[in-house]
Amino acid sequence: MNSKRHICLIGLLFGVLLLIPPRGWAQAAPETKGPIITNVYAMERRGDGSIWKIFIEAKGLDEKMDRIGIMMDQVGYGHYPTEWVYLKPQYEDYLKGYLQWNINNLRDKIQITVKLFIVDRAGKESNEVVFPLTIELGSEMDYSWPGALLDQSELPAPFDQGDVRKLGYINIDLVGPDNYKN
Repeated sequence: MNSKRHICLIGLLFGVLLLIPPRGWAQAAPETKGPIITNVYAMERRGDGSIWKIFIEAKGLDEKMDRIGIMMDQVGYGHYPTEWVYLKPQYEDYLKGYLQWNINNLRDKIQITVKLFIVDRAGKESNEVVFPLTIELGSEMDYSWPGALLDQSELPAPFDQGDVRKLGYINIDLVGPDNYKN
């Protein structure tokens, strides 16, 4: 009688196991993708008192794009908190434009690295792009430097078409050498 119970119990257990699908049989949720940054451009040298523009083209895939993240690292100082530029509704699916940063009141040559990425409404991040920037002393950009832009026609494609709009401002104030961490 004891063996009949064991056989029934084993049969019941086997029946329950048949109702649970193995991992390979379960239908996986579709993979979603974040935005894609397709083109970028930024000058590598600017002068104090000048304007630096980061040109960017991107498209949202599964979700609408929400904001652009800007991270800066300054040689000798370190990392600044992430700056966020929220996108207007007309840029949620596709954008081509620039971020503007007004460079002011520096007392020394500064080197920074800027990392930029886009986040969609679901929180998925795009690919990350990195820009080096050297800020030279002086009141204005020296337009004799190689790569200094004199007008829109000197921008690389696709930013040379005249349909490039300002997406927003970068509002990060750099720390001068007198205030570096020790």
